[in-house]
Amino acid sequence: MRRSILVYSILSMISYLGLNGQSEIIELPDLSVIGVLFSDNYEPNFNLENSSSRYTPSKQDIIKAESLLRIFDVKRRKSRGQLYRQYLGFFEGDTRFILVHAISGRSQKKVQKNFPNWKTSFELLFVDPDASQKSFLYKINLDQGLIGFF
Repeated sequence: MRRSILVYSILSMISYLGLNGQSEIIELPDLSVIGVLFSDNYEPNFNLENSSSRYTPSKQDIIKAESLLRIFDVKRRKSRGQLYRQYLGFFEGDTRFILVHAISGRSQKKVQKNFPNWKTSFELLFVDPDASQKSFLYKINLDQGLIGFF
């Protein structure tokens, strides 16, 4: 019974709400994550060095990335704050990567106020005017299960 609830929870924890065809909202309530997935046709305002092409990460890719981040970021596991994330997929040769931009914050209203375009524009750097929110940019190698900073 407990196992079936866990499986159902994992399968149903991601919901998509279309925004503009280039980005979609992803909610992971069990992990306290609200994110924006940028599709392969989204053109970031920066150069992805060594990337051969872009791709739209799948639900399974996002779950794998979040699982790796959960293991990697022990401090985050102890925190109770909501995380707001942006996901951007690309290839380096045949290897799949996801850039994950994480913003910590307790309220979506405050994130929206400080970063009004976070749902439509992938940002390399978030500058919080009142320094109450932190952001991190992770580069996740999905094929090898490795995490680095971008």
